[in-house]
Amino acid sequence: MTRDDKKVKTAKKSSDVKALAVYASGYFASPYEDRVAIVTAEERFVFEGTELFYSISGCSLKVGFK
Repeated sequence: MTRDDKKVKTAKKSSDVKALAVYASGYFASPYEDRVAIVTAEERFVFEGTELFYSISGCSLKVGFK
């Protein structure tokens, strides 16, 4: 993620990747605090082709940027 002041942080990291591709599908901003939930889709091989597997990760918009 990148803020307006150009500071960055990693919202999600994985070392055991089985995805053919990863797509940022969208996000939901919290109405109560400075946090977001990020929706990602991983395209993986399955029995007859590929399929998308969705996951949600979240992070603060104020803490952890470098």
